[in-house]
Amino acid sequence: MTHTLLFIALAVAQNTTHQPTPPPTFAGHGNNVQSFINAHDLDKDGVLTRQEFENFRRQRFDASDFDHNGHIDLLEYVREFDERIDARLKPELEAIHSMTERRFQSLAANQTHINRARYDESGNRAFIAYSEGKLPETLPADAPRSLLDLPTNHTKGGMLALYDRNSDGKLSREEYDLAREEQFKRTDANDDGKLSRHEYEAEFNQRVQARIHDLKTRELRQTGVRFGVLDTDKNDEIGWDEYLASGMRLFQRTDRNQDGKVDSVDVALPAPARNSGG
Repeated sequence: MTHTLLFIALAVAQNTTHQPTPPPTFAGHGNNVQSFINAHDLDKDGVLTRQEFENFRRQRFDASDFDHNGHIDLLEYVREFDERIDARLKPELEAIHSMTERRFQSLAANQTHINRARYDESGNRAFIAYSEGKLPETLPADAPRSLLDLPTNHTKGGMLALYDRNSDGKLSREEYDLAREEQFKRTDANDDGKLSRHEYEAEFNQRVQARIHDLKTRELRQTGVRFGVLDTDKNDEIGWDEYLASGMRLFQRTDRNQDGKVDSVDVALPAPARNSGG
């Protein structure tokens, strides 16, 4: 258990009793029935039965019960969730590493470093694409979902997120050049006017780690709130019955035609209206 997890767990422990159920954010399915099926369909036949879902919940419960005492305390619940985040981040971080390597090679142009001229040429191309309206607002809807959602200069939204320092929703050339200058100086750790592979990767990795910290802080706080909702008898532990009951309420909401299974029929049906009484 890391110090970060311990701090978050203790911080939320005092504030879980009367919190409303938060909307799912990490690996949440909301009204996406197909996503719900994909996440829990153990035999991958496209049909999720009540028993199959209960088996899935049992596996998740046992994975969270690290001391095998039949109950999940707050630290165990947060720890299991943190490990799931790490597992989902692993392939994304590997892809980011490969992308960073390719970008360095492209900018270095077969040299051992990126010189200032190459850096400025790349920045100029990106700004021209932005200023001439050639960039899409965001990535396509069918683009792979990213947990970190790092901003990219391949979209208008990404350019603004990276360089719009005064947050006015537009990017002037002066503002952009200043931000690029600061970025170069920040990356050029030895101040020699060029960027080595190590410097380039280190600066980008700092941004990635900051994003991971923000993600985990946000999501783990929500996890603490969910712990309080699951702990219905407020004894600071989640028993199997409490854990299963919460899951089955979710299953019943997703089983839109109430036939005891979640399948393509439920995917096609509209989401039920929420009643104000909760």
